[in-house]
Amino acid sequence: TLYGGWGLVRYETEPETAKALDGDSLVMQDGRSVRILGINTKERGQKNFEEAKEYLGKLVEGEELWLEPDRVIVDRFGRGLFWVWIDCESTPVFWDQNYMKLTSRTHREGLRENPEGCKMGKLVSEEMIKAGYSDPYFLKKKGEMKYEKRLLDLGN
Repeated sequence: TLYGGWGLVRYETEPETAKALDGDSLVMQDGRSVRILGINTKERGQKNFEEAKEYLGKLVEGEELWLEPDRVIVDRFGRGLFWVWIDCESTPVFWDQNYMKLTSRTHREGLRENPEGCKMGKLVSEEMIKAGYSDPYFLKKKGEMKYEKRLLDLGN
């Protein structure tokens, strides 16, 4: 369902299920790969790789996942790039991937509140940072991302 609001698109999506591929990537039930925005955990063979993968698995496996896009939708490996939400009380309503962009050089203030329909839910990136498996991580050349300031504030 599409919603109009201040010239932006808001939409509802369907929940999905997935398995942890590592500490910051998922394999969706249909085989698509998703890279979770806002974090960058250790790679295979590095210290705490297995622990981060296991923790992510405990967070997401068997849960309904809600995928929210941001400025960039696909990375150079073909993985979808999304904010991942769990424990939403109903279908969340997200702003589309162009929410942050005002002009080529300016952007909106980042989001700090959970989306409508997921006020009680958890942002998976935030949970991974709180658990100590990642520091906040962002694609700097792409401009500020929706929850960037929210995650950076965790360190303050």
